[in-house]
Amino acid sequence: MTITTTASMAKKKKKKKKKKKKKKKKKKKKKKKEEEEEEEEEEKVEEEKEDEEEEEEVQTKNEEEKKKKKKMKK
Repeated sequence: MTITTTASMAKKKKKKKKKKKKKKKKKKKKKKKEEEEEEEEEEKVEEEKEDEEEEEEVQTKNEEEKKKKKKMKK
């Protein structure tokens, strides 16, 4: 082998390694982004649940107050 062929082979190997590293980094970044989106979705669902529970509590309180008022009128 000549010096130029080994040099070009080394260059190709380095380029391939760099490409592989870049691909791995991109994959890792994509995975992290998906996890963040998943967490945001879970938080959104939890907030909606809490809001619904609050609404139910307010409704039951209002109903109880109405019942008390009706009893007091009688």
